Amino acid sequence: MGEWQTSNPPTDRDVEFERDGRTIERGRLTSTPVSQGSDHTDQRRQYRLGGEGPLFDVTRWREIG
Repeated sequence: MGEWQTSNPPTDRDVEFERDGRTIERGRLTSTPVSQGSDHTDQRRQYRLGGEGPLFDVTRWREIG
C-alpha cells in the first residue's frame, strides 16, 4: 500500500481512508464542496462513500495495492 497522504483523495478509484479522524475504511469516494463560515471563505471538501450516505471528512488516505 502507498504512503498516507493528507491531500484531497482521488474519486476515480478505490482508496483506503481515515473517516472523520476515527475509522479506517476502503472504497470509492465522491466529493461535495461545503462552505464553512458566514463569509464563505473557508471552503473544504466533504465526501460520501459510493455516492450515498452522510457526508464526512477524510483525514488522510492512501492507494490500495
